[in-house]
Amino acid sequence: MSAGIGAFFAVALLAFLRWSVRRSVPQNEGGVRVLRYHWLVSVLGVLGIVLLPALYCFALFTTTDTLNPRQAWGAAAVVGLVAAIGSWIAVVALRTEYRWSERELIWARANNTERRLQWDDVVGVSFTKDRSSFVIRGTDGTKISVSIFVRGLPVLIEFLSARMRDKFDEQATIAAKDYGGR
Repeated sequence: MSAGIGAFFAVALLAFLRWSVRRSVPQNEGGVRVLRYHWLVSVLGVLGIVLLPALYCFALFTTTDTLNPRQAWGAAAVVGLVAAIGSWIAVVALRTEYRWSERELIWARANNTERRLQWDDVVGVSFTKDRSSFVIRGTDGTKISVSIFVRGLPVLIEFLSARMRDKFDEQATIAAKDYGGR
């Protein structure tokens, strides 16, 4: 029963996130458009750090009278794993942004590195379902991966479609119709 409730909330949350991103526009900072992750992605990361491990511990300690050492180590491993994944999601969501102008796209990553790609150097646009992202490839091998969970994605897709529709592969063309419309 509780797994069904959890699954319902997960599906509803992803549907809301997708709906919200689809209606968003990028920030405009002096002629440069900026895409950042939706605030809900950051909240999910923080929940993964704090709330989910706390709920797991609460459920574990309220359903058993005593914990043997093996159960305690298992609980610690689960809590640590969930907190690590939540931390990674929160850091990426809070520190990643995409900036683009008429000349180039810049991916400022969470680890303080940047990837730049001039629009004239783009050789292809693809979509990967396993990473839920559009991948823009340059002539020098540079790849910039743009998640479907960034605010303003439809505007970037419209820009790319107008400028380089012939460079979209089949999956990117299908995904552009799905994620690019408002």
